[in-house]
Amino acid sequence: MPATVAKFDRTKKQYSLNKTNDISPEELERIERFLTHEMPEDEAKAFELALTTDISLREKAGEVKLLLLGVNEVSLEERLERFHKEIAPVVTFKKNTRAVPLVRKLAVAASVLALVTLSLWWFLQNGNSNEKVYSKYYSPDPGLATVMSSTADYDFEKAMVEYKNGEYDKALKAWTSLLQQKPGNDTLTYFIGAAYQAKGDDDHVIENLQQVTADGNSAFYKDACWYLGLSYLKKGETQQAITYIEKSGYPQSEAVIKAINKK
Repeated sequence: MPATVAKFDRTKKQYSLNKTNDISPEELERIERFLTHEMPEDEAKAFELALTTDISLREKAGEVKLLLLGVNEVSLEERLERFHKEIAPVVTFKKNTRAVPLVRKLAVAASVLALVTLSLWWFLQNGNSNEKVYSKYYSPDPGLATVMSSTADYDFEKAMVEYKNGEYDKALKAWTSLLQQKPGNDTLTYFIGAAYQAKGDDDHVIENLQQVTADGNSAFYKDACWYLGLSYLKKGETQQAITYIEKSGYPQSEAVIKAINKK
């Protein structure tokens, strides 16, 4: 499968694709609409289903994702160069509640039981509703394109391949090791959060993505806000969810917030 070669034209401020995985203009436009959440809901669902079965389409989506991230940061080459410089020097490649007092009267006991039952019912209904909204709008970050070159980011790219293949524990092990060597790297921190989210570990998602959203200049800021908001939603923290989903600026943000407020 040929690798993607992305070149940034600083005069036109746009990327050109040379010898990609045969991405036609129609495919490129379709993938871009999906990644920027501009697809109609039915079309987006069909596209998500296609991503789970079509390896070539997943690879193409990853490549376009990389280009979009590069455009957001003005120069993909500069971003990768900075990442290499940061990693290369350290990588060697080879509610307090009071106890309810014992109730002696049956009528009081019945009232307490009714209240507990109602509260539990509301909690379960609210939780199920959050899960439904989350499941509808969450899909794992497609990751970045990889070329597996013998450069300073080989370990990072190898872990990216493992992430795309669903081997999240392997990817996490590699990226966590790199992050220990270079704390604060937003690329590593973001994808560690993405891997934990794919595993369903929302506590670690929040821990990592909060760090990324703390830097409004990060190339991953909007994506981190989107996925962080979804994690808060899944945990039932709806106000936090709305805050970050709004910050993401995703086209689907309004639909998600409406769905949350309907609950």
